[in-house]
Amino acid sequence: MDVMYFHTANSNYIRVSKFLKSFKLAGVRCTYFGAVRGTEIWAGGEDCVDSGVRFGHGYRSIFSLLIYVWRGVIFLRNIKPNSLIITNEELYLIPFLAGYRGQIILDGIDALDVRTNRGLLGLLSMWVRISRRRANLVIEVEEFRKIRFPSFVDKTVVVRNIPNKSMVLGEGDSKNIFGKYIFAYGSLREGINGVEELLKAVSVINTGDEPVRIVIAGVLNGSKLEKLVLSSPDIVFLGCCSHEECISLARNAIAIFAFYRPVNQNFIMAAPNKYYEAIEVKNTFIINSECKISRHVVSEGHGYAVEYENVLGLQRVISQCKLESRARNEHDGPVWDEDFEKVLRWMGERGIIDF
Repeated sequence: MDVMYFHTANSNYIRVSKFLKSFKLAGVRCTYFGAVRGTEIWAGGEDCVDSGVRFGHGYRSIFSLLIYVWRGVIFLRNIKPNSLIITNEELYLIPFLAGYRGQIILDGIDALDVRTNRGLLGLLSMWVRISRRRANLVIEVEEFRKIRFPSFVDKTVVVRNIPNKSMVLGEGDSKNIFGKYIFAYGSLREGINGVEELLKAVSVINTGDEPVRIVIAGVLNGSKLEKLVLSSPDIVFLGCCSHEECISLARNAIAIFAFYRPVNQNFIMAAPNKYYEAIEVKNTFIINSECKISRHVVSEGHGYAVEYENVLGLQRVISQCKLESRARNEHDGPVWDEDFEKVLRWMGERGIIDF
């Protein structure tokens, strides 16, 4: 076996799915050890082995992590891969406890140091450095994240959250259903992802003849947010949609919206899939200016950046998008395969795979 991949999500999680498909195209055998909860169906398929943990509760509790690590250690000891990929530093517990001696790739998509509050970070910082020092290759999602650990830069590559080309092909007909709309999607949290600010801005704009709707797809987290969304005449809530359906909706919107309240480093250093999906479908992206990636959004002409609580500024941006109804930048976006090739090349140089 060539590669084993640990991540606490189903195999259809966007980044995991891209990794697995890229490995398959490169002829690399990969076993995925994931997690599902409740009655969720394993996505699985020919790209990976259906293995992992089923939780009766959330992924993020300490109890869930300990169960996953314990099961992962047993699984790793039974299957001896040439190398393994772990997502985030806490999963280094698996090879550490299993006494694994092979090559380790650490994908820091939700790195422990950027999502931990300052009080706990002091306790965890040593573990973060230990896990990164042990890793033979570190993957970051953006260049600005790479410089957090200067001593590990030489063994760090950047694989951005770029969609596969196959994910964005085709035209959708959602514009014929909803008219002009702003599209927000994913797991949206009350007071965190800017839905409240977006609705305030749209409500003022919609005093004219041609209203702008907000179309939301995904999960609403918070009773107040759910009540707000379901009761507003300016919002169309679609519930959970497939990734292909989201791409179609993103293509035909007047803009794609992604806000992250800047209350911690994880949100400030957010590297959303939505940004690169907006580039691929050649549509305008709106993000709050506190996010570091917003500078790239503006400088490359892919959209607008507005302070999180600046509702007036958001009104101006939406009004501009309403007039444009299309992205200002028609250049092709970055290519996932070119980013992922850095990982394959590294594995080939170390004899893990034939490349």
